[in-house]
Amino acid sequence: MLHPVTFGAHNWFYPIGNTPAINLASNLPPEQDARALLLGCGDARNILFTLFTEVHPCAPVGLARSGGPLFGNVLVPIREHFKHWWKAGTTESTDTSGFKANPTFTISKSANRFSVHHATNPLAGFHLATTFVPFETATSTSKTPFRDLKDFDPLVKAAKEEFRLWCQAFQSIQIDPTTQMSQVDMLCSTFDNAKGYDSNFPHQFNIIDISNLIDHLGVYNILLSVAPLLQDSFTSCLYTETLLTDQFNPKNGEQTLRELFGADPVWVFLLLGIAPADYLSGVTGISEAGESLLSIYGEKRPVHGRLMWKKLVPFHPNGTVGFDLPISLKAKFAYDIESMGDILVGVYDKLFEPEAEERLFPTHDENKEEKLSKTDQLEHDTRATFSLILHRLKGITSPTVDWEELMTKVFTVQLARNSSSLLVGGFHAEQQAWYHIFGVDTSSDLDLDPLERAKTMIIELSLEGVSLFNNEPKTLPVLTCLTIAVPIGIFRIQIMSNMKTYGAPPLKLTLHNPGLSQYFTSLRLCFGNLQHHKGSRSRETLDVLEGSPVYEEDVQGWYGSGDVLITCVVPTFFLLFKTCEIYLGLAQASPESMLIETPPPKNLVLFKTVIQDAQRVYLSTEFPHPGSLPPSRIFIASCQEPPSIHEPELDKENIPNQKRNLNFKIRESVIVKDAKSAGLKGGKSTPFPQTFNLTISKSPKPRITRISYRWSVDHDAELTMLLQTKAAISITKIGGWMATINLGSKSHRIVFPYRVGDAAKLAVARKSKYIELDAPVDTFNRHTIPEYVCLPVGISNACNPSVACYSLHRINPDASPPIIIDDMQKQDYKWLTTNLSSTLTESEQQYVLGSGPNKPYMDIKAQIYQMITEHRGLTDSHHSMFVLSDRIENKIHMPWYMMIYVKALRLDLSGNAVFADCAVLPLIEEELETVELLTELENINFMHAPGRNAKLWRQLSVSMVERCRTWRHDKDKCEYLKVKAMPLGAPELEAETLPLCSCGKGIFPDSFYGDPIMDNILPHCTRIVLGPLFLPTSSKEPARLEKVKEDIKKNRKVPTAPPKEAAPQAPPQSPPQAVPQVCVRCGKLGSEKSGLLNCPRCQNSRYCNQKCQKKDWEEHKLACYVPPK
Repeated sequence: MLHPVTFGAHNWFYPIGNTPAINLASNLPPEQDARALLLGCGDARNILFTLFTEVHPCAPVGLARSGGPLFGNVLVPIREHFKHWWKAGTTESTDTSGFKANPTFTISKSANRFSVHHATNPLAGFHLATTFVPFETATSTSKTPFRDLKDFDPLVKAAKEEFRLWCQAFQSIQIDPTTQMSQVDMLCSTFDNAKGYDSNFPHQFNIIDISNLIDHLGVYNILLSVAPLLQDSFTSCLYTETLLTDQFNPKNGEQTLRELFGADPVWVFLLLGIAPADYLSGVTGISEAGESLLSIYGEKRPVHGRLMWKKLVPFHPNGTVGFDLPISLKAKFAYDIESMGDILVGVYDKLFEPEAEERLFPTHDENKEEKLSKTDQLEHDTRATFSLILHRLKGITSPTVDWEELMTKVFTVQLARNSSSLLVGGFHAEQQAWYHIFGVDTSSDLDLDPLERAKTMIIELSLEGVSLFNNEPKTLPVLTCLTIAVPIGIFRIQIMSNMKTYGAPPLKLTLHNPGLSQYFTSLRLCFGNLQHHKGSRSRETLDVLEGSPVYEEDVQGWYGSGDVLITCVVPTFFLLFKTCEIYLGLAQASPESMLIETPPPKNLVLFKTVIQDAQRVYLSTEFPHPGSLPPSRIFIASCQEPPSIHEPELDKENIPNQKRNLNFKIRESVIVKDAKSAGLKGGKSTPFPQTFNLTISKSPKPRITRISYRWSVDHDAELTMLLQTKAAISITKIGGWMATINLGSKSHRIVFPYRVGDAAKLAVARKSKYIELDAPVDTFNRHTIPEYVCLPVGISNACNPSVACYSLHRINPDASPPIIIDDMQKQDYKWLTTNLSSTLTESEQQYVLGSGPNKPYMDIKAQIYQMITEHRGLTDSHHSMFVLSDRIENKIHMPWYMMIYVKALRLDLSGNAVFADCAVLPLIEEELETVELLTELENINFMHAPGRNAKLWRQLSVSMVERCRTWRHDKDKCEYLKVKAMPLGAPELEAETLPLCSCGKGIFPDSFYGDPIMDNILPHCTRIVLGPLFLPTSSKEPARLEKVKEDIKKNRKVPTAPPKEAAPQAPPQSPPQAVPQVCVRCGKLGSEKSGLLNCPRCQNSRYCNQKCQKKDWEEHKLACYVPPK
């Protein structure tokens, strides 16, 4: 009911995934069992690829994106294959006259007819880069040349080979069976409501993958439903993907997340308790370079966005996560009511964009063309969505905040004045109902008896001749479930029509009384025949059934013969008029929708009835349920969202009283006896959470700028004495999440709910007996935050400790295809350097060229680039051994602190990148004999990496070890687990301290051995994967790929948007002025009447209007050059 009900008879069928497979377990330690929840995943490609990666025998992926970093090589043949497959129905290029299509992959079970999505390609779910870089375990070791790929047969062969390897991995293990569910928000609501109670199904998961459901359900609907199911562990992860830019558009840079939420991202993170891992750390191991480069092939193509969400974890500098710190901090927040209201209005406007003035009254202004596109008209949210957001906000709001004042100010003042929605009044009754259900607010209309409120409504609206239903002595419920049974024949025209004609428009229920209409889009849809009421066909009294109406379910749905049952929750007083008319129509926002005094337009009405129709209208206190289901399944099937859903704690204060209940049954008597299964320690309830004050900026785009904590000492006589006698007060900051307030000999530790900066303020109130610490919210500038935040590695679960990276995904090198460099054709490996160079921003590129400021990450990125490209001689130099030093000297001395031996280059199929399969050896005095062995090696590259770069390399080495670890940390011997800390992250780490534990020493496959000298060194080394560090999607500075884009356009002659009419081509000998002039942004041709505008600075680029010039400036400014006179 969070998402609008749509006419779903024309659903697209996705028989196979449209994005390359990923390893779902890539962020879990290898020893940790996976508890996975897969939502919206229609095929098994991710499961099969995960199994192939995790159980590889050597251990104790637009269509062109399937090519990963080699997308340019597969672009032409994949297009040809797409055309061929839709024409012939098979991937084979030979004679197809004898082939028959497999109906399993053509006929949709929902429609029992062909409804395969028009963009489906059976090769899209595989990693087509393996065409050129095959797996080591492939049956054929030959590879396809990088150039001159004349047909798509090699792509098909590579996909089949990968699928064969997946099936082998699947056959080698045993998988527990899973149950498939369909209604995502209902399923998640049921799981979340079961927390703390005995149940026979899981309700906590460490892997949740929701495919691209954000495109179909909306970001708030899916995250509010799924986030509470994510297990409290820093290794747990939630994967989201998007293809439509109306929800998530990576082109917006640092504004990407604000545009996605319509609010400050930090506010949303605190609300949900999760955040994108790359946003928090500033780096990611997943490359979006290919997606960015694909933009040159068209502006309106789908853009693949991918995020990995994790719990907000307060990392200690020593890496501790799970021993003495809460994994998920249960905090309460105080804030300024007016400022929070500004944030809520922004969220409201984001949810209901189609109701904005610019949508209802569009103009012909060119600047608004994109906003008025068809994609932007998709509606995903209802008033139940906004009520659930407020419900979650109320759960984390401090009791010191006057919640009733916030509701009054927001919805009587700020929404009326500042909201861009013009239909706030039309949904007033529905909003009231869902506020009441979720315990957000009970309006004055619902505080009155329904009959009394209906009588006052007659006076307010000056209704004459309107009679109420005869009221029986029993008390009427505040809210009523209104169910209408619509004959399926009403929809026959739409059902039998072409999908492109009607699509899947949302439905809307309108209740009209004389002078007032109210709209309802939070609907519930089912199919079947309800049991009829006994008696006449007309209703003289308002009979409200106690409980759930029972219906016989029609499993054929839209293609069956049963009625379409549509239910919504309505304030009872609105149903007490015999003149109440009920309309079912399309939820199309239009200027007519603003006229709430009149019925809806006839052209949008599908079905009409009146409240007296006892054969088509059913009133009850609960939602209908199919009588064929046994009682144990009724709760899941009807999925009645109880008022306590998504509350942060299971306490009586958060459970609304029975008055707010719509007769929902909350199971309070079956509390789990085992404290461990309830997530509690020692069987005790969680302590009352700390309260923080949020400072919200007053601006058109309000954001949280500071977080403060007040330590009250009035409850402790000794602390009070120390404060009043002016004992010394100081602050000890512990990393970015914690701080200690020192008062004389006493101290108090604070764990912030979000990372804060160093510019903290201390306020002391001796008379009021408190000390307040006020700190700025950290903006996560990756050039200033500590190393352990950039590349965090932590320890979780004190009972069964595991070590893992927080932001970088794991890679199995033995399951990754090796890149065999052909010395005679090195020019074919330019794709590799393109992928690596996408790690740099414009300022970083300037530094590399010698003209920009130095920033710590730049040296690390440049040195990783150098190590990978110098291996096998991709550059003029050829090295496989690299020694990091504080100064450049070709002799043994302790400023050498690390040796890295590159054995092979491989493809990271999950990350669309390349990496080096390496051995690392930290160099210290105690291992001098091992260090001296290096003097016997030849062709060593000594690299200068002093100061903070040395600490970054030590931190990075631990991350790189954990990224490819296949062995277990020994609980009794591991240096990390012995001291319950990661010494590498400690601020006092000395150069002589070994950053790595000894658990992984000498564990290498046979391919690493063969060099007599290295064979003696490898027992002291640890295996690592050395991969590039890419920019997150929300980066302030985009990756510098403009030069690469220009090269691709020139070399491959990629067209921009084609002109409406084909322009005559000028002969080669024509002078320059005869060449047709086109806009470099959109491709529009200039004409004699309407010429093009030149760039006023360089005069080289031409544009059809100022809009195109502004759009192109971010890219053009890098090449806009005026030579000196």
